[in-house]
Order: sequence, then structure tokens, then C-alpha cells
Amino acid sequence: MSTCPPTTSPAIPAAPALQQAPFRPRLLALDAFRGFVMLLMLVVNSSTHQSFHWQFQHRGWNAGDKGASLCDMVFPWFLFAVGCAIPFSMGGGRGAGKSAFEKVWEAFKRALVIYALGALITAARRGEIVFFLWDILPIIAWGYFLGVVLCLFPRWLQALFVVAVLLAKWIMLTKINYPGEGMVIWEEKRHLDEWVKSNYLSIRDGPLWFVGGWFGGLTQLLPATCCVVMGMWAASLIRAQTLPAFLRSMWLIAAGLVALLLAYVWERDLAFSKDFFTSSYVLLASGSGAVVLGLFYLFLDVTARPAPSSTLVRAGSLLAPVWLCGLWTAVCFGTQFMAGTFGMDRATIEPWAAGMVGFGLAGLAAALLAPAEFVGPFRCVGWFCSVPGRNAILLYVGAEITWRIVLMGWKMPFHDGSMQTVAPALKGFVRDGWNFWGVPMLRWPGLGQAAADWTFSIAYTLVWWRICYSLYKRDLYFKV
Repeated sequence: MSTCPPTTSPAIPAAPALQQAPFRPRLLALDAFRGFVMLLMLVVNSSTHQSFHWQFQHRGWNAGDKGASLCDMVFPWFLFAVGCAIPFSMGGGRGAGKSAFEKVWEAFKRALVIYALGALITAARRGEIVFFLWDILPIIAWGYFLGVVLCLFPRWLQALFVVAVLLAKWIMLTKINYPGEGMVIWEEKRHLDEWVKSNYLSIRDGPLWFVGGWFGGLTQLLPATCCVVMGMWAASLIRAQTLPAFLRSMWLIAAGLVALLLAYVWERDLAFSKDFFTSSYVLLASGSGAVVLGLFYLFLDVTARPAPSSTLVRAGSLLAPVWLCGLWTAVCFGTQFMAGTFGMDRATIEPWAAGMVGFGLAGLAAALLAPAEFVGPFRCVGWFCSVPGRNAILLYVGAEITWRIVLMGWKMPFHDGSMQTVAPALKGFVRDGWNFWGVPMLRWPGLGQAAADWTFSIAYTLVWWRICYSLYKRDLYFKV
């Protein structure tokens, strides 16, 4: 009996699997770093020198001073963040599939828009439109444009640009005699940088007026671009796939510490100065920026990402004004108790009152605005900062215009019957003692200047954070 071989149906080839591009999650560290800088800017811009630590005061900003504080890191850190975004946008965002010329053209158009926004802010400050005037946004605009151009060149050419600019800045300020004086002069209005700008880069009659008017000359733009380039290097290290993510964060922090060491060594011969954007100041800002960004990257991107709890976020946002009023009451009674019981001077108590307000609101942010899966305070702070980091340009422009036009332009009735601008009046209501509708039982004894300044700054910052969160939860982001 013969058996037939079993029949088999021909194999049907399987359909080829769809090749999907690898999913690249958004870099939370960059959003958090950018948001941290913006929140620090809000506190700094609304603070007063009398009530805040010197770290919240500009050591040199249009005043010819030397030295650097935390306040002076805001601007170069934002430049550093601009540089961090360039490799991501040129490699897979705005520049995806575009030629080098198209990338440069798009960067040029974007720089013009940012420059125009800077002119708008200048108009709000001065009451007139001035195009040929450098300021924060114009330097960011053209620093971004030069960064995109340099991003297209090899790394060694980028390094050559940074070294050449930093050395040139050092030589101009410390090694070359001032023309006609026979000696090196470095004063607010008399230094070689200013001489070159006045004689060759003058907006009105200098032979290279277009460079001076649009770019701010050699004084700020080129050193500022060095911050952008070093931000590009930090982002390139984060994007490198040849190293584990943890090692990338460690290398980034280590590189930042090396830059800080070089900055303090160079500071012995060339002082930190935001006014002059000195070479040591550029290294100080870029090195510290790399350390902060590396910490955010380690805790937000290298480790797991818990999703924020919308319920807790909403509760924290709504309870912030209630919490603030509670702190006011506690500080008020506490101040009166300490002054009356222990005979302490009110000036001695005010820093304690201001600290209570600050720590109380910080605790509110950490406890109620944190992700549901609470895994550590640093990650909560990172998420809190990332919200304004998503709308940094909108926040900056909105805050600057609102501050100049509304808070420092409009007037409102004060409790003594006078008319004062909004910001000083609001501080005065917290600072001074006064009665609600003349009822003695509703008397407000006042908290003093320090607590009023801190309360106003923190409340001002939280209001803008809440605006950014409203846009964040609706996926509304302003881009230029």
C-alpha cells in the first residue's frame, strides 16, 4: 500500500512590517531648564534691592560693574538654552529634510521675528519704536541665527570660533592700550570695546554702522553667541547614542564643572561682568548652565517619567491664593507676637516673615503641584519648571509688556487716598497697616517691606505660572 506524500499549501509570504521611526520623547530637561530660567527672571524683575539677597541683584547690567550673581545668570542661561535647542530643531524639527540654505533662511526669518518682538518691548519701555538698539531679544535673535550657521560647520570650526572670540575679548579689555592714553583703561564708558563701537560701529556715522546697529557690535553679540555654541555642544552630548544616558548626564555635569574651574582661574585676570560679557563670565554662565541642565537631565529624562496628576495640579493652582492669605495672617500675628512679647525690633523680624512666606509657598508648590507618583522633590521642581519652559518666548514678552505698561504704568487708588502705580500700590497694601472699610476688627497691621516684596514677587511669579499651565493643559504653545 503506497502512501501519498501529504499535500502542503505553498507558504504565503508575510506582509512586510511597517518601519516606524523610533519614538523620541521630548527632552524634559530642556523644558525644565528653560522654565527655571524664566521663573528666576520673574522673581528678579519683580524684586527690590533692599529686601532681597545680593544674589537677586544685578552686579553689572548697564552700570559698568564687575562681578556676577545668580541674577546675572538669567540672560546667558537662556542663550545656553537657545543653543541646546538648535541640534534638536535642525536635526529633526524645523530643519528636517531641508538643505543647509533652507535651514539658514528659516533661522534668519525666525531671528527677524524675535528681533521685532524685542523692538516691541523696547517701545513699551521707552514709549517709542527703536529698531537699531540691542537688548535682550535682539541679542538672542542674532545669537540664535549665528548658532544655526555655526551648527552647519564641523565641531573644530565651532571650537575655533569660541576660542578666537574669548581670546579677542580678553586681549581687548586687558592687553591693548586705550587709544591716545598709552595705558589699558577699563571703565564703564572708557574701554577699547566702547571705543571701537563708537568710532567704527556707530549707528549714525560709523563705517560699519549696520553691524553696530543690528548686532550690538563686539560688546555683547559675539561672546553671547559663544554661550549659544556651548549650549549646542551640551545638546549634542545629550543626543549622542554611543553612551548610556546616565553617563551622558555625568559627562555633561563634569564638563560644566571644568568650565567653571576655567572661569574662576580666568577671573583672576579678567573679572566677571555681564555688562561687558567678559570671557570669564561666558565660561561661568555656560559651565553653571551645563551643571543645572545635567541635573535636570539626570532626574527627569534618565530616570522614569511620572505623569503629573491633574487633580493635584488643579487643587494646588486654585489653593495658591488661599494659602497666600493664610501665610499673610500667620506672618501678621507672628510678627506682632514677637514684637510685643519679646520686644524685638520690627526690622529684625521682617526677614523671618519674608522667609516664612517663601518657604510656605515653596512647600505648597512641592506638595500640591507635584506629580501623583511622588519620587523626590527635584523631579517635582523639574516638572513645575517645565510648564513655563514650554512657552518661554510668550512668557517673556507678555511679562515684560505687562510689567512696563500695567504694573508700572497704570495707577490705582492707595489706602491713604493717593494714586500710585499698580506694583508699588499692591506692595504697599501688604506692607502698611490699614483698616478694611474703617472697621477696627478688620484692621490689617501690615507685614513690613521685606515680607511685602517677597509676597508680591512670589504671587507675581505664580500668576504667570498659572497662565502658562492653562496653555500647557490645552497644548497651546507660542512659537516663532
